[in-house]
Amino acid sequence: MATSIKLDAQETERLRALAALRKRSPHYLMREAIREYLAREEARDALHERVHAAWQQLRAAGTQPAADEAERLLETLALPPPDRRR
Repeated sequence: MATSIKLDAQETERLRALAALRKRSPHYLMREAIREYLAREEARDALHERVHAAWQQLRAAGTQPAADEAERLLETLALPPPDRRR
């Protein structure tokens, strides 16, 4: 799949300079950046799903974690779930 990315002049120059420093092509650096971003976001979403499932299991069992335990559980999420991001 061919995709284009529009960068401003400063970003383009920074990318070219970094590519030259790393002895890689700008294309390679962009692909690596996208791969890392996708992996990070997929891991974040998977974590959210695991936390949500654990919370649902607690609710189904009729139990609730203590406030400090719930706070620690929620702090493991860096961002709200994707459907609630604003």
